[in-house]
Formats: sequence, structure tokens, C-alpha cells
Amino acid sequence: MVRLVSAYGPRNLSRIARRLGVSRGTAARTYAKLAEEGIGPRPNIRMDRLGLQRYVAIVRPGAKSDPKKIDSVFGMMGDYAYLEHYQSLSPSNAYLMIFSCPPALKSDLNDFLAKLVESSELKVVGPEKLSWMRYHPIRAPWNPPPTTAVFSGPLDYVPNEEATRYSNFEYQELLLLAALQAYPSANLVGLSDALATWADTGYEDIKEHAMCTSSEWNSHFRKALRFVDSYPVHRSRGEPGVTKKRRHRWATFTTLWEGLSAPELKRAAMASTSVPYLRTDAACQRLGVYFSITSSPSRLIPGYLDFMGQHAPEGMNVGVPSRFANFSLPFAAFIPEEGHWAWKQERLETVLATVLER
Repeated sequence: MVRLVSAYGPRNLSRIARRLGVSRGTAARTYAKLAEEGIGPRPNIRMDRLGLQRYVAIVRPGAKSDPKKIDSVFGMMGDYAYLEHYQSLSPSNAYLMIFSCPPALKSDLNDFLAKLVESSELKVVGPEKLSWMRYHPIRAPWNPPPTTAVFSGPLDYVPNEEATRYSNFEYQELLLLAALQAYPSANLVGLSDALATWADTGYEDIKEHAMCTSSEWNSHFRKALRFVDSYPVHRSRGEPGVTKKRRHRWATFTTLWEGLSAPELKRAAMASTSVPYLRTDAACQRLGVYFSITSSPSRLIPGYLDFMGQHAPEGMNVGVPSRFANFSLPFAAFIPEEGHWAWKQERLETVLATVLER
């Protein structure tokens, strides 16, 4: 079920049932059991086809920085500054940030981060283009841990493709992809309801440009799915759907390396991808940065650390995401009338000034 949902998505249960040789009802009940255990898919969207390039930055707050103020600023950046993900790593308190930004607006992003650094006593490394970023589905259990590192795939990773040329798409398709990121298992009615809720919370462009009939939404949704490569299935970390019984038995942690040479980066990737609980890994060859996010049973963490100590490069920093957020596609930064991404400087400066004055 996990393998087929990863390939076909959660809305193709009839096709999955045929592949499994069971009724659709049986497939639906099996999928529901996975959801009860906090196991579910997320769409792997080809950002380059939407004109977006992924960049990584590592931010370290100063001694006098206010974590709540920083989180407020980062939350605003998800709407208008193309921030896709951030997490604060304990005990180092460094922030790992992933941006999905149009290459033409990279200089605007650099300028904004420079102002943020001046105002908040932050130290920023990057942002630099990611060489690759991958989402990994759940694999076979890891008990006991292997004694050698076995790379799970070829070294020709799915690259962070250049986003200078991309497919034309409509604003409605972008909205549906953003809703799909937030609600991966929802049907089209559920996605439309989510967009209506967003419209009521201040996103006026949705009301003005996304008034469609059900047949029009269906057509837009079919077109939007061309940007989805797969639906990697993973175990959630404390999100809705994770039962209290399971929540304390699993832990999510991030491993981070900086300043790696090319051979060391390859070695870190080989060790990390040998672990079947790996959720995400990414690398920036220019900065020598490699990081991975792993969710595993708590009892296996000592074995994981021992394994990584033997097979991964030195300098591994392991942290628990004490504060984190994932953001949907930044449709608020898109101009529907003109059909392109924009840097909304006035909106960013207004919100940033408001947050920093608190």
C-alpha cells in the first residue's frame, strides 16, 4: 500500500486496489489504518516547472535575539519571501531554511535577508542553490541496524533543475497545488473548501481570480497534477492523525554537516540513505552542506547515532526541531493578472517593520 500510494497518490484507491488484488473497500480501510498511525503521503512538486529554484540558508541568532520575534518574521516570509521550510535545531539553536524562489528574484531575497540581519543580530550563511533535494517513502524496518553503509540509489540524484524556463500555468492550478500540499489526501471538494477558507482569511486574490464552477475546478486540477512527480509516504511528527500511543515512541531529528568536500558529502549521503526511516535529504555542494531529516522509533536512536558515527564524516550536528514550519506554495507572491512571480517589497517591509517594533 505504501509503495503504490507513493506512486499513484491517495486519490487512486481503485487503481491501487486492482494492483493489490483486493476490493476498493479493503484498500480504503487499509489506507485509513495507515492514516490513524500517522502515516501519510505528501506531493513531491517539481518546483523548477513552476519557475522556482530551491535555496538553502543557515541562520544563527545572536545572544539577544528573541525566538518568538524570529518565528513571527519567518512566518511572514512563508507568504511573501518564498520560504518553503524552516526549523530551529536544538541544542545549537541554528535555523535551517529552505527557499523556493524564482532565480530572477534571488537578489531581492539577498537584500531582504541583509536587512533582517541588521535588525535582528542574525548571522546568515547563504542562501545558495541546493544541488538536490529528495523526499523518501517509508522502507523496510531497521532492526537491528546494518553494519555497513549501503547506498539506496544511484548517484545521479534528481537535481534541483534550473528554473529559468518553465511551463505556463494558471493561477487556479497554483492554488490547487498549494492546497494539495496542505491536505494531500483531500478530494477536489475538500481542496476547494480549503481555498474558500483561505480566501476568507485575507487572501483577496483568491476571491477575485478563482471563482470557478465544479467542472472548471476539475479541469484545472487535472492540469495541476502534471507538476506532481510522486507522493512519498512518511510518518508524521506530531501532526494531526498521530495517535498519542504512537507519538511518544517516535522521534524526528535532523543531521547537518557544513564545509564538506565532495567525497565527504557523498559519504554523508551514503550513510544517511542507508537508514530506512529517512524522510528528506538535500545537499548544497557550493557550501559543502548536507542535511537529512529522519523519523524513527525512539529506541533505535542510539543505534542510528552509532551507525552514523562509523560511516558518516566527522562534524555531524544532530538536533531536534524545537520550532519548525512547512509552507505551501507562495501563491500570495504571484500576480494573477500578469501571470508571473513578484517580489512584493512594500508588503514585506510593512510586515517586517511591524514585527520588529513589537
